[in-house]
Amino acid sequence: MAEHKSSMNVLQVGDAVFRSMFVNHSAVMYIVDLSDFSIIDANQAALDFYGYDRKTMLTKRIPDLNTTPEDEIRTEIQKAIKEGRAFYIFKHRLANGAIRDVEIYANPVTVGDLELSFSIVHDITKRKKAETALKESNEELDAFVQTVAHDLRTPVTPIIGYAEILREKYKEQLDEQGLSYLAEIEKAGEEMLALMENLLSLAKAGDLNRPDKCVSTDEVAAGVIKNLEADIFSAGVLLQTTSLPSVRVPKTFLIQIFDNLIGNAVRYAANSGGLIEVGGEQTGKQIRFYVRDHGPGIPEQERKHIFEVFYRGTNKGEVKGSGVGLSIVYKIARNCGGRAWVEETHGGGCTFWVEIEDVAHF
Repeated sequence: MAEHKSSMNVLQVGDAVFRSMFVNHSAVMYIVDLSDFSIIDANQAALDFYGYDRKTMLTKRIPDLNTTPEDEIRTEIQKAIKEGRAFYIFKHRLANGAIRDVEIYANPVTVGDLELSFSIVHDITKRKKAETALKESNEELDAFVQTVAHDLRTPVTPIIGYAEILREKYKEQLDEQGLSYLAEIEKAGEEMLALMENLLSLAKAGDLNRPDKCVSTDEVAAGVIKNLEADIFSAGVLLQTTSLPSVRVPKTFLIQIFDNLIGNAVRYAANSGGLIEVGGEQTGKQIRFYVRDHGPGIPEQERKHIFEVFYRGTNKGEVKGSGVGLSIVYKIARNCGGRAWVEETHGGGCTFWVEIEDVAHF
């Protein structure tokens, strides 16, 4: 009998604590009957946010607040359950007609025969506006970069061409210094052209049009390695590859990823006779690719800057580069629902990782 009373007291205290937290909490909270989406309880923060008195609020159903059709709400909830996430993003209408972007965290609760949902609502309107503004700003910047790169590339090409013609046609009339000047013009022109191409690639890295079918990453990597054969031979390095997962990502994006990462490993990081490893793995909803070298590595304080545009580390030596390649890799990874990062290789060197969202979850 004493144990029963003790259990009852614990339940009563627990219920009182929950009611107090629910009623007095500053976060917007309500409880929904999942059978018909009716709101059966709401705290004061919810009344203040939506602008209804309690009596009116408890006559509302979720579709009365949500601007999304009811069947689409149910579809989104089922999708969230399938994906294992406990939140949804919708647009809700307030009593005064204003629309707010909301992020709803919902937890299903069974009480007797009732299937309920305990929901916490966050107003993310400002965040969504900031994200939209940032997206528009990035699109404008990409368009500007494409325009500038294209316009600068147009006059650079004939400069290189005329320098080559002068060298071939007038090499007998020019002394060694004159030929040296022409060689410098050609070299500067080629570097400028390469920079323009890299800037165009960086701008286009945001244009993600996923192909209908998976792309063979093994074939892409093999093609990139073949194109780098001369550099690989010259560096005296060994390249070891494992099977790579296929992904539904534009082939041009994959070429950019592997060309930049493998090319960098060969040019910057590999010691003569050193090993470069290329591989991939699938972890949950993510597919990861890596390029691992055993070179001098990147100082820890520089790693956080390594994906920034035009950044070149202190270990660049005499190797020429624009400092754009890793920025392209990073942008592609982000636009494919993933990320890119670098880790220290055990024993020395660097391992670059690129994570892309699995095709099944696109």
